[in-house]
Amino acid sequence: MVTIILGHIYSIFGFRYYEFLSSPIAFESFFILSGFYMAMVWQNDYSRMPGGFKKFLYKRVFRIFPLYWLVLVTSVVISLITYFTSNNPLLLGPLFSHWAQLNWSVRFYVFFSNIFIFGQEAIFFLKINFDTGAFEWGRKFIDGDPPLHFFLLISQAWAISYILYFYLLLPLLNRFSSMAIFILMALLVAARFIWYHIGHEVEPWLYRFYPFEFAFFLGGMLSARAYDKWKARLEQKKPICFLSFIAFFALTCLYDLWYGEYLMKQWIYYALLCVLMPLFFALTKDNRADNYLGQLAYPAYICNFIIIHLIKMSGIENPGILMALVLGITLLVSILLVKYIVVPLNKFTLSKIVGLKRSV
Repeated sequence: MVTIILGHIYSIFGFRYYEFLSSPIAFESFFILSGFYMAMVWQNDYSRMPGGFKKFLYKRVFRIFPLYWLVLVTSVVISLITYFTSNNPLLLGPLFSHWAQLNWSVRFYVFFSNIFIFGQEAIFFLKINFDTGAFEWGRKFIDGDPPLHFFLLISQAWAISYILYFYLLLPLLNRFSSMAIFILMALLVAARFIWYHIGHEVEPWLYRFYPFEFAFFLGGMLSARAYDKWKARLEQKKPICFLSFIAFFALTCLYDLWYGEYLMKQWIYYALLCVLMPLFFALTKDNRADNYLGQLAYPAYICNFIIIHLIKMSGIENPGILMALVLGITLLVSILLVKYIVVPLNKFTLSKIVGLKRSV
């Protein structure tokens, strides 16, 4: 998550400092983690429960959307305040400048995807023809003046749409054998490299095309099944799990210094993560600090963009100070969101799920 936030800082402020992983690797590692964790949650908590899919979706919806809507509304309010006080519309700038030029279908799509998240991922493959106000296919995600994704108020939420699609497919996927999942994953990875070979190794194809990214969720699922099979033995190998975690953490911090071609390094990292994930989970599953950090991840991911834009207004140019301010304020806001929003919502959804169980 820190790497993703640093990537946002670099893109908005226009400098590159040392980063542990590039944004594509950080996102795709996050998809592996999501596949692992959600497969574990579904298999252990919901798969055999009466009405399990309904309860699973109920909890996921209440975990994602209320917090997203809160940050969305807050971002709009802050942008309006800065617009009326300093003539800086922040995240609303493209909407203020170009809304009248959009036709009804583009307006609906922008409005819908901003409110409900679904569909945000497709925006990176489109651009607006401002002569007609209609969509056109874009060759690169920065095509257009401004690019279409500038109309997303929480533009980083495109990755959440991927996770939502995975939630919807998870019960079906859980019926597949591990071999079937592996074959599907291998086919998607092969299709990705064929697509790169014919000349598409550019954004947005690098990590924003869902069929290619779906392979990482499948890799996480396979890793979860490996843990489920070997968990009794892993519980007896905590020193090995700990050493593996330390070694992988060091490799992550030093990733920028790895020797080798970019794609080779990238896929070695993914393979290591999938293989070692069962060891990491065996080590940390009962660790309260690790669980708390996991709770902070989504709030930090959702709120950091508006924080970066507000800090940009300060005029501070020192990279070290900028990164410290963004990371520090994002952490503080995330702690407050967990305490006053996430935890109460978790209690509420748990009570509702118990109620649903009793009514079945």
